Amino acid sequence: MKGQDRVLIVTETLPPDPNGVALIARRTAEIIARERCVSLLGPRCSDIPPGVQHLPMRRTPLGNRDLRLPAPNPGLILRAVRASSQVIIHTPGLVSSIALWYARRLRKHTTLFLHNDYRQLVRYALPDSPMRVPLEWAAALAERWAVGSADRVISCCAAAYSKVEVLSIRAPVFLCRSPARVGDGQITIAYHGRLSPEKAVDATVRAIAAVDPAHETIRFRIVGAGSLLQSTLSLGHSLGVRVEHVPWCAEPRDHLTTAQIYVTASREETFSISTLEAMGCGLPVIARAVGSIPSYLHHGENGLLFESDRELPDLIRLLVSDENLRLRLGRAARDAAIDKSIWEQFAEASVRS
Repeated sequence: MKGQDRVLIVTETLPPDPNGVALIARRTAEIIARERCVSLLGPRCSDIPPGVQHLPMRRTPLGNRDLRLPAPNPGLILRAVRASSQVIIHTPGLVSSIALWYARRLRKHTTLFLHNDYRQLVRYALPDSPMRVPLEWAAALAERWAVGSADRVISCCAAAYSKVEVLSIRAPVFLCRSPARVGDGQITIAYHGRLSPEKAVDATVRAIAAVDPAHETIRFRIVGAGSLLQSTLSLGHSLGVRVEHVPWCAEPRDHLTTAQIYVTASREETFSISTLEAMGCGLPVIARAVGSIPSYLHHGENGLLFESDRELPDLIRLLVSDENLRLRLGRAARDAAIDKSIWEQFAEASVRS
């Protein structure tokens, strides 16, 4: 039987937005609602779990090419905060900042997740804009205020804030078949997620072209969506890389387990849910050493790490040519996984006192 305490989850993004924060907010609401009353405040979403009260706000043209921000409704936000006993905020933003301000005034317990480094995202989104520097400054100021205002702050690393609770997320064990062995000499490299400037999927396309100039051995499977999808597909076509596109989906495992290698060249990550999912599927992973990825992906043990784009072709060439290494790294990646979903791990951290 659910108690009378109501948990309010505040987010600037919800499905169908192709990003991890949208999935975390929706899935954790679903899990927490099994035991407690839950309200989900965010942009309008047609896929709300049963038992979760949705408090929708209309989406606006504001934001960037990959995320349309919701229009704040101060009255709705105030009523939602007043009716709650605990407020969980997924990344600082305009809606969440208003909710946090109300929560402070009403003495509601608040938990803030730092999923993104907004200063870095501004740099990638607006590299040549005259507004880049003031927007970076504004993002840093908003983040500092939010961290100082919340009762709990959770991130993948302590960074510059001493009060941050460092959360370690482990790869989940997926009940699915092992990655396909290669019998015809064809290797499928997979990527799952958003295609935006910071994800650097173009670096993977260029690396594949360098490793397989005759276009005989490697195909690249992109499972995702985003502002750079068409330009990435065009780049693959111009370089002769065989690119297979699958629309973004929240459950990518069937598309991952029929691949042999997973590559993420993302230049900006926190937990990197897609990398954890690939490891849970038993795939050998090549990933850039950013965010918390090096805390669970160890070079030469259960995956391969790189720092710069020029290192990536050599690592791809190594895995393509060595099936035994692929299988060893894939088994080690899956052995490091735990029998608990990513969403359950976030839900437990959200309500932990």
